[in-house]
Amino acid sequence: MFNDLKNLNDKIKNTNYEVTSSVQLIPIEEIIVNDNNFYNISEIDVLKNSIEVSGLLHPLVINTNKIIISGHRRFKAMQELNFSEIPCIIIQFESEIDEKVALINANSQRKKTDDEMTTEALTLKKYYEQKKQVDPNFKGKVMEYVAVDLGVSLATAKRRVSTTKKPIKSNTFLKTKKQFLKNINKLLEFTEDLTEEEIQQLKNIQNSLGGNNEENN
Repeated sequence: MFNDLKNLNDKIKNTNYEVTSSVQLIPIEEIIVNDNNFYNISEIDVLKNSIEVSGLLHPLVINTNKIIISGHRRFKAMQELNFSEIPCIIIQFESEIDEKVALINANSQRKKTDDEMTTEALTLKKYYEQKKQVDPNFKGKVMEYVAVDLGVSLATAKRRVSTTKKPIKSNTFLKTKKQFLKNINKLLEFTEDLTEEEIQQLKNIQNSLGGNNEENN
């Protein structure tokens, strides 16, 4: 992903960091997968073939704790190829937020699913909102930074943030909810046995669960 240190600077935008080493060989068992990486690790066999034929074209980028910032697919491929060492560039970030932003920026050129593009937009927005709270030098609007990092227009960045999908409710949940509403309706038939407060509470629950809409469906 990075041909040299100059390209590294071009890729990791809006972050403060220091390169602590040029390319060096790190034992593969010392390298740690980044828990913040949400991108799919795919097409490993294709990458393995490329590495076997041409070698590793780009080193991994890791932090001073040897956690991967860029190169999860390469790391996985070289694990499966039984490499004992991997070429890496080690960098130290000024803050944890900068490091998290850099991980997303390092994946800017890869193919992504719609869900990944939405997730990275939302995640960048969260990181920059956090950075704005703690960094007195932060200038401009959060979504402007997000758009720059994603390499898209401001309108596109906002659209990606606003297209989050509501979680799909399971059939079991829907069936249980429907049965629960039926039970409430049944209880409301016993008005003589219920106090006014109990009746109102049951109706409130019914309304909060969309009971009237359920009856109309």
